[in-house]
Amino acid sequence: MNKDFFEKSSGFFNKLGSSKLMVLATSNDDKVTARMMSCVIIENAIYFQTDKTSEKFMQMTANPNVALCTDNIQIEGTAAPLGHTLSSECKFFAQAYKKHHKGSFKRYSSMPEG
Repeated sequence: MNKDFFEKSSGFFNKLGSSKLMVLATSNDDKVTARMMSCVIIENAIYFQTDKTSEKFMQMTANPNVALCTDNIQIEGTAAPLGHTLSSECKFFAQAYKKHHKGSFKRYSSMPEG
């Protein structure tokens, strides 16, 4: 990775902080949707939680290109599912999500499709 890019992107993620409410935009089959998401930022990556039955998950499965917006900043990238929030491979996310978005964690993490 280009050192200059890494330094600039690290600075950007440091300015975002460790959690943020962000608007997530997804699309598929000429339909675009947007909704507010509770996000956590861990090691220069943005994570959020959704369940496998939601429209946004279905859209991201068909078209992983997404955009996130916050504070008049748009970030474009690619989404990839990691697994259930309470699975062992997502423990790092669950800890951060519970810390920053306790209500959402409590409400959604125990869902079977979460």
